[in-house]
Amino acid sequence: MSRPAPLRIVALALLVVLAGCATAVDQLEQYTDWDRAGGCTGAVTGPWGVSLAGTALGPCMFPRRFVWITYDALWCKSCDRQTHQSQAAAAQAARDTVFVTVLSGGRQADQSATQQQMQAWATEHGLDPRHVVSEGATGRALPQHALIGPDGRTWLRRLGHLSAGEILATLDAFRRGERLPPVFAQ
Repeated sequence: MSRPAPLRIVALALLVVLAGCATAVDQLEQYTDWDRAGGCTGAVTGPWGVSLAGTALGPCMFPRRFVWITYDALWCKSCDRQTHQSQAAAAQAARDTVFVTVLSGGRQADQSATQQQMQAWATEHGLDPRHVVSEGATGRALPQHALIGPDGRTWLRRLGHLSAGEILATLDAFRRGERLPPVFAQ
């Protein structure tokens, strides 16, 4: 026997209200299992792959430094704008910060970026070839950012577009202790 229609409507309305209870930060900050496992202090600390410069590149290769990671893809229209903002932040950032670009897809969402496509992207945006790598075609929500702190743990993971000013302000807030990294239950 099915429930009366009004009860279903009330239940659906309740779900909509409850879904809106999460803060905007909760909706934009989505941490991964790697983050929760301790990031660079956990079991998986190897590189993503080989950078455009031909060297290994991964989030754990810059101990005692901040690592700002911008995940982009060639198929992602808003990623072009984000890459410009991330590069502008990199040009103004303190020396204790490394900016890395991870391409999560090529010209098609289901294809990896080729070496030639990566090189053209890096050249167009003035990116350091040592800090550009492909992670294949992941289907990751983009643009996305991660901040690995000097302790090797994930201090931030955020979805959406950030201006250069917002990136620099976020880094400064962490440096000054105005913002603290998340604490994950073990």
